[in-house]
Amino acid sequence: MSDAASREQTDTETDAGGHGLRVPFSEDDSSSAHDSSHAHANSSARRATAARKTLVAAITIKLALDLLFVCALAVYTQAVSLRADFEGALEYADGRAARGWVRDSGGSTSDSVELQLYVDGRFAAAGRSASRHAPGAATDGRLGFELSFGPLPPGEHEARVYAVSASRGGTRRTLRQLGGPLRFVVQ
Repeated sequence: MSDAASREQTDTETDAGGHGLRVPFSEDDSSSAHDSSHAHANSSARRATAARKTLVAAITIKLALDLLFVCALAVYTQAVSLRADFEGALEYADGRAARGWVRDSGGSTSDSVELQLYVDGRFAAAGRSASRHAPGAATDGRLGFELSFGPLPPGEHEARVYAVSASRGGTRRTLRQLGGPLRFVVQ
């Protein structure tokens, strides 16, 4: 028989060259092939779903660990680079000077503390606290300060004083506000 005749006598179909997938025409053959390919497709789908779930779980765990690492790094940096907090208050301000007290909670009570004064949000003066205790506070480590600055125009003003904190390595300086702002009026 010729090649074309043998192809016509089979119950399958293929491309003209004779190569490729043979698809059965009979009802019985197609249902069994369909069932096995459907089972294979379901198995592949289950594996793909399981792989996706595993990937999502791995990504979630990695993100949680990254977040924990960043938080731990921030806490460590804060603890290593910054000294202890300061306590204090700005008690008096007028058009030429500001007075108050400061205590270094983590340092020696006899050391003076570097301070900066801002009036109406602008730098006005810098100085150090006295190395003596503030009046009336001889036993709790309070150091008094007085910072003088240039005259201000008449009107209401706001003063804030900050303790300057150097990092342990001395490479970074931060400001810690002492108490709250103090409002005053210049006549």
